[in-house]
Amino acid sequence: MATFTIAAHLPFLDTLVGGLLAEGRDGQLADTLLLLPSRRACLAVRDTFLRLSGGRPLLLPRMQPIGELDADELLLDPARQLALPDALPPLRRHLLLTRLVLARGKAEGEIAHEQAIRLAAELARFLDELQTEEVPLDALDRLVPEDLAEHWQRTLSFLRILSEAWPAILAEEGALDPALRRRRLLDEVAARWLAEPPGHPVIAAGVTGTIPAVARLLAAVARLDQGHVVLPALDTAMDEEAWQEVGRSPTHPQWMLHRLLGVMNVDRAAVAPWPHEAGTCGRPERARFLAEVMRPAGSSEAWQELPPPPVEALGGLIVSEAPDLVGEALQVALRLREVLETPGRTAALVTSDRNLARRVAAELGRFGIRVDDSAGVPLDQSPPGGLLLLSAHLVASGGHPVTLLSTLKHPLARGRSEQGTFRRRVRALERTLLRGPRPAGGLDGLVAQLRERQEDDRWPAPVPPDELLSWLEELCRAALPLAGLVAQGEAPFAALLEAHLAFAEWLAADEEGDPGELWAQEAGLAAHRFVNELRAAAEVLGEIPTSAYPALLAVLMGNEAVRAQRPAHPRLAVLGQLESRLARADLVVVGGLNEGVWPRIAESGPWLSRGMRTRLGLPPVEMGIGIAAHDFLMSACAPEVLLSRAAKDEGGQPTTPSRWLARLDAVLKATASAGNVAADPAWSAWSRTLDAPRGPARPVARPRPCPPRAARPRVLWATDVERLLRDPYSVYARRILGLSALDPLDADPGAAERGQLVHAAVEDFVRKWPHALPAEPLEELLRLGRERFAEQAHRPLVAAVWWPRFVQIARWFVAVERQRRLEIDAVRAELVGELVVDGPGGPVRVRARADRVEVGRDGLRVVDYKTGVLPAAEEVRNGLSPQLSIEAAIALEGGFAEVHESGVAQVMLWSLKGGEEGGALLDPALSRGREVRSAARLAEDARAGLEKLVRYFDDPAVPYVPVPRPEVAPRFSDYEHLARVAEWRGSEGGEE
Repeated sequence: MATFTIAAHLPFLDTLVGGLLAEGRDGQLADTLLLLPSRRACLAVRDTFLRLSGGRPLLLPRMQPIGELDADELLLDPARQLALPDALPPLRRHLLLTRLVLARGKAEGEIAHEQAIRLAAELARFLDELQTEEVPLDALDRLVPEDLAEHWQRTLSFLRILSEAWPAILAEEGALDPALRRRRLLDEVAARWLAEPPGHPVIAAGVTGTIPAVARLLAAVARLDQGHVVLPALDTAMDEEAWQEVGRSPTHPQWMLHRLLGVMNVDRAAVAPWPHEAGTCGRPERARFLAEVMRPAGSSEAWQELPPPPVEALGGLIVSEAPDLVGEALQVALRLREVLETPGRTAALVTSDRNLARRVAAELGRFGIRVDDSAGVPLDQSPPGGLLLLSAHLVASGGHPVTLLSTLKHPLARGRSEQGTFRRRVRALERTLLRGPRPAGGLDGLVAQLRERQEDDRWPAPVPPDELLSWLEELCRAALPLAGLVAQGEAPFAALLEAHLAFAEWLAADEEGDPGELWAQEAGLAAHRFVNELRAAAEVLGEIPTSAYPALLAVLMGNEAVRAQRPAHPRLAVLGQLESRLARADLVVVGGLNEGVWPRIAESGPWLSRGMRTRLGLPPVEMGIGIAAHDFLMSACAPEVLLSRAAKDEGGQPTTPSRWLARLDAVLKATASAGNVAADPAWSAWSRTLDAPRGPARPVARPRPCPPRAARPRVLWATDVERLLRDPYSVYARRILGLSALDPLDADPGAAERGQLVHAAVEDFVRKWPHALPAEPLEELLRLGRERFAEQAHRPLVAAVWWPRFVQIARWFVAVERQRRLEIDAVRAELVGELVVDGPGGPVRVRARADRVEVGRDGLRVVDYKTGVLPAAEEVRNGLSPQLSIEAAIALEGGFAEVHESGVAQVMLWSLKGGEEGGALLDPALSRGREVRSAARLAEDARAGLEKLVRYFDDPAVPYVPVPRPEVAPRFSDYEHLARVAEWRGSEGGEE
């Protein structure tokens, strides 16, 4: 037997390839079969041959991955492979299992398709585990239901679909499960090699044999005359007592190798070192020290007599703890960036935390360094996958504004037009239709609303309305086939997929109609392969609820990974746990070392308890921890290693250090060596100061814009007057700079929209009945209210909350109307009036919109409706809330064009808030002390105040400062961030 090992401190691939190239072996390379754990390992070995050979021409060995489920890659015996039935394609198997889950769900109670497809994915993983570990499906019947809790009995009843229905489906498909097909191929190859040894060298390297069939193949290779098995990091120095303990500890990094040697019937003492050492090595002292740290728990009392580790063991080893995930990512990025300062040095981040990997890649981007996560990204998170999912959600949601804009603003979206033109149209659609509460009617409703707005004089977008309408209609036509299927409620999955792909390709098509960008590059090719496989299997699922289609697609796409074919950077890498095996770099950062992240929590899965797994003959779930420990140990033996963790996770919750860090800390404290691995605090300080402002904080001064007189507004509305009193800067931003806040997308209707509905309904009533009331005024007002409220019928809140309040308002309003109509001749609604105030820069027109103007026998009565908070009477009198008093001043001068009378007899505020009372009246022209202020006096005071205000702001030296008096500042301002109030407030000695 020829069984070797490459020590943990040696670079595995360099050592392996160096040995194959040494002693003239390279002449036999072309005849050698090299068995490796994965396809990525094959690519890495090929690159290592190229690097170590100096680029000279070589006939490389035939390289074959044997640890993956993809049977197409397993070409050890092509003839026998052709004789076996094909493996069932993964997507087709997933959908077939989903169909079984749905059928069982209908028999035992309804189950949603979204839940069924997730259960099917878990069922497929369980099926792979059973067949990989060679547990027959009928073994589930050996678990006696009566001995189990009720929920486990239900689970076992559910799992019978694997033993009862699944074999029949496989027979009907004429296919095998991938794991079963791989097992048969491996076993037949092992048997054939033992019976008829191949006439060429066979080397199995880096394979740990966690798969029983792979372990048997390695045993066969070890028995071949020209066979060699090269194990990764077998600990040959461990004492025998500890080695025997390893066999009872699945969490130990040597457990899987212990089990493999048992299957191979090879004694550990017979395993020899690989007869070559690479020129660049790690630290053997550290490998021995970490092996001691990983000692089985049953023999850990040996730590009490452990001498301090040698300097060489701890040299280059750093343990770092960041305060949070953001800090950890930044510190790791700085470490990787520092490596590039030395020519030829390499570095790698190894982590199981994909969130940390993405953050580190983003932080490196600030230095212009691009790295890819070799673990890949799920297809649904790639650009093509994102467009496919967004377009599905768009139609399924009926044109939800946020989803619509997310889809149309996707980088791949072009809509058969030039990209710049497409982007302008999307922005125009957003400005004109999508801001504010959601329009009713979905995409068709947007078209109808746009047709109504074509003649709008205040068109807010640079794209002409007819061009925007034509484009939006084209979008609706492209989505129509899919929208038609969605409207049916249920449709065949295959039909939905075809209609969806047609719509997605229209979205991605350029002006020539070519959707090539959607299927380009690595992510596009992965999406194209996924779509083709899904098309071939789509009919399996039959009809589905159309609302479930996006969720089904998301789950299926989430199971596909997009990986870069080549690293984005030649000297930096971001590796997952699986991808880090056999890799080596000058600096290795092992990140995310928190319990539950690395290692993952050992869970028995959703189907079986730990005891049930043992009775079935499945391996212990702790085996995954042992595999992770082996990967950790190999990474931690690099020349320089940073072991990194964050004290808090992404959500700000405290974390627990990984068990390996805890063990390391215990050993270091026992040997008084903890200070030797402490991180340099300078790195933490640099990460904190990287984004900190330079120098001491310098508060900015309060903005004091002083535009020339010619730029100052000559038309002011009553709301502008109030802003000039409370926050002049907002008038500067709105009226001079022309800035206005955008409404949020898909905004929930709030107080403003409620007020608009109530005002509109009352206005309709007053305009229709300006003199006498109808016979049934309450029924008439409610009828008009229903017409207005129907515009928001697609909002459940309106009918559930607002309408009952409006009914109360209507009852109160009609009661007040009956009384007031006895005292007046006519009523006018929503009148716009103005008065002219002369100033140094010329006349200023002050305008206001009165909700209600009553023509009484003693003069005009001005009324404002308020559905929100009423202004205080004192603020109305002193001019801080000038709306009503300005309307009175306009009435006093006959400024309402539709009313021929002048003079003002009364001003009132009507509170239309609903509630038990329905409403309330407030006359702000009340006595203050002994002085009685009439409405006319209020109007005269308002006129005088306006003249003073106009003269003041016509002075070019007067600035439009924000919030001159904090005690009267507005409750809300759209321009507070623009005025940078938080930066200067409190830094000034006083207020203006």
